[in-house]
Order: sequence, then C-alpha cells, then structure tokens
Amino acid sequence: MHKDLTPMDVTKAETTEHLLHAMIEVLHEAGFRVTNQRKIILEAIAYQVGWHVHPKDIYSYVQERDKSIGLATVYRTLKILEDMDLLNKVYMMGMQNMSPHDHGVHYHLICLKCGSIQDISDATFEEIRSHVQKDYGFSSTQIRMSVYGICEECNRFLKNAEK
Repeated sequence: MHKDLTPMDVTKAETTEHLLHAMIEVLHEAGFRVTNQRKIILEAIAYQVGWHVHPKDIYSYVQERDKSIGLATVYRTLKILEDMDLLNKVYMMGMQNMSPHDHGVHYHLICLKCGSIQDISDATFEEIRSHVQKDYGFSSTQIRMSVYGICEECNRFLKNAEK
C-alpha cells in the first residue's frame, strides 16, 4: 500500500538523493568508475546517514537489489570512500591500526542541497578533544566529523528565491 509522503519524508528523500549524487560526483572526479553495483552500495550508505551501519547491513541491503554484489565488493567500495574521507570507519574492540600519539583531525561541512564538501579546521572542534580528555579521561587518537547542513551559497540562493 502506498503511503502519502509527509514534508519530513520528502526532505529526507531529497537529502538522500543529494548525498547520493554528491558521492557519485566525488568518485567520478577522483577518476573512479561508478558502476551499477557501486551505485547500489552508495544508495545503501546514503539511506543510512546519521546511523552507525555495519558493512554487513549494507551487504544485506545490496543483496536485496542485486544478488551478484559480493561482500568483498562492499568492503572495497567502503575502503575507497574511507580513503577519500567521505566515510568514517568505526573501529571495534580497540582494533585500530594507529599510534596512540597520532592525533588525526579531519572535519567536513557537507551541503545537503548542492553536495559540496568543505574541509575545515576550527579551534571549537579542538575543544571537543580537550573536553573528552578532561571529563572522561579518554585520549582520542583520531577525530573525524562531518557536519551536514546548507552551505552559504545555497542559503543565499534559497533566501533570494523566497523574495
């Protein structure tokens, strides 16, 4: 049975489509082929924005759409996205291949309208590391964060369109 879409559903669908197209564009610009299999994997990721998703969850999603996509293909695609800083890998059970003194910091501002991705460095984010150390006694080895929203240019365009 078809369900009527609420404004929130439409916004989520638009956000998912923008994210999907942004990932495809970034892969193309980096010289990667975006096959049908990769598109399905990217779709699975786009639908899971804001969730911690295990590769096997992505695999289950893609298997429903194309049985020929193997788990190795999912992992290879996730690795490409991770290497490009488009996806963050969460290491389970402390199995992280990093030096405890490696304080890698990487932040992105990702526009949900145009798909632009901007690298940022800001002292405010450094305060997070200090807060986590001071209040929780947790020594971070790497911080990667993506902030999703609407970029300055798209905000300007939206304000002009409202006039």
